[in-house]
Amino acid sequence: MKKYGLLLCTFLLLAFAAQAQDVITLVNGTVIHGKVVHITPSLIIYTESNNPGRNIDIRKSTIANVVYANGSKTIYNLTGDTRLDGDLRGNGTVSGWYYGLTGSYGIGTVTNNDKTYTTGAYTTGGGKILVTGMIFQHLGIQFGMGEDYSSYKVNYISKSTLYSTNDVFVQRYVTLPVRLLYLSNSRRRIGFYAVAGMDFSIFVDATDNEHDLLASYYNNVIICPYGSLGIVLRNRNASSIWMLGPYYKTSMNNIYSQKHILENDIYMGTGNTGNVTTMGVTLSFITNFSKWKKNGNE
Repeated sequence: MKKYGLLLCTFLLLAFAAQAQDVITLVNGTVIHGKVVHITPSLIIYTESNNPGRNIDIRKSTIANVVYANGSKTIYNLTGDTRLDGDLRGNGTVSGWYYGLTGSYGIGTVTNNDKTYTTGAYTTGGGKILVTGMIFQHLGIQFGMGEDYSSYKVNYISKSTLYSTNDVFVQRYVTLPVRLLYLSNSRRRIGFYAVAGMDFSIFVDATDNEHDLLASYYNNVIICPYGSLGIVLRNRNASSIWMLGPYYKTSMNNIYSQKHILENDIYMGTGNTGNVTTMGVTLSFITNFSKWKKNGNE
């Protein structure tokens, strides 16, 4: 009788121990029974039920959820996509307001049909402060302010004296971008982005090799449709995002003022199109401060 009582007690103890286990479910469907002993910002450390003396650590990015012995449950990643490697998967969506910087550098051309002068390829660059608000999980709107410059050679022929000369014009603009942003990786750490919108460039000043003031040559506002497509990288909790890729933009209106500017008998604002087209590379960094405070810089 004592023998059967001892067996019954052993069975009850084993049943209680099994019931007191924590259950860890991975994103690939694997189920682990054990006991969670410690949690860090990026790891969960547990002991196996059949080997309680050995600690094992596992990355949170590979865990779907943990059901504890007391019945509570913590969800770390959504299940249903087992193709993602743990290091490529994020545990936070891209949401809220982001603030950051973007820089660009490129080359372009000025299209004109004025036979009194020609322009060569120009270089351009600039930097802007960006504010990005995510409207939906993948779609956001960007706006900001910054400065752009461009520099190009001008070869013109005087109408009266028939001599030619070379000059270099440099312009500066304050640019206000308004753009739509699409991010493919709301929960992946690597993906692609697409940006489309308008840049409103407000003329600041212009000069040439001889330090002449050329402000009256140019329109006060240049409107440029803008597009960019490239690679986006984000950290695990989506608090920081990098975007790198080529961009393209062209002006909708004439950069020249259309005024009759007389210098060496040259009317540089009359009878030409004066549109600009630019291609180059842009790099952006944006961050969500509330996510940094909430999740740390994991």
